Amino acid sequence: MKEQFLIRMDHPIVKHHKYEGQGSLPVSSYFDLIFQLFREQGYDFTRLELRNLTVYAPFLIRNDKDVLLCIQSREIEAGSWDIRIESEEEPSGKRLNERQLLITARMYMRESLVFHERLDIARIQLETNQEERLAAYYEKCRQQNLFHEGIMLVEGIRYEGENGECCLKVVLGKEALPGATGFMFHPALIEGAIIGSGVWFPQAMNGEQKLFIPLYCESFRAARTMDKECWIRIAKPVERKPKLHLTTLEFFASNGSKISELVHYWSTAQA
Repeated sequence: MKEQFLIRMDHPIVKHHKYEGQGSLPVSSYFDLIFQLFREQGYDFTRLELRNLTVYAPFLIRNDKDVLLCIQSREIEAGSWDIRIESEEEPSGKRLNERQLLITARMYMRESLVFHERLDIARIQLETNQEERLAAYYEKCRQQNLFHEGIMLVEGIRYEGENGECCLKVVLGKEALPGATGFMFHPALIEGAIIGSGVWFPQAMNGEQKLFIPLYCESFRAARTMDKECWIRIAKPVERKPKLHLTTLEFFASNGSKISELVHYWSTAQA
């Protein structure tokens, strides 16, 4: 399987997700892109597990030049595919034929997924010890020249309990709602969950706050697609090292039923 997309600065995600003034396609968008590619080929997404997603470079649009995004999936054995995502800048409509590797991953066919866990939302809201709006976390991103606007900006609250339990509620903003049905797993919801979990700002290093950037994800699976709103439980344990941070995020529907899980998401300190 192979898909190619010519992405311009006016792409709805790219123009609302910028790093140091450049349009950027966030890592959170690749989960949706890959699963949609397999669904278009007739595969049941509840039987698929995306594993070992490794980030080699960010997708950036420099100087308003169009960029070709290439997604290739090669079946290496029955029920197992290698995935490779590359980008290629196209100045003045002429290709350089020099592609940059962005992402590698592996997709596996599994038994149909059913989650039995439920999140007691009423208890979380009742027993919370501290509430904080996600706007504060987006502000931290802006201070590090990472900007979320329009459809990539979600509303949300972070709830922390006395026992260390931490959950998030994230809701798509008004600008994202008209096109929300075009996504299986909206990048803004996943990005909002990652930002709200605090993994991008786990600690100050040498007295300076550092932005942590995506590095690796061990597994992503889903029993259903995401709606305009979801809850996230930041699972334990959370491991912190001087330049690495690890967490697992579990996604739930507004009725408390589990939707999906992002297992062992690693981020690393920006150089």
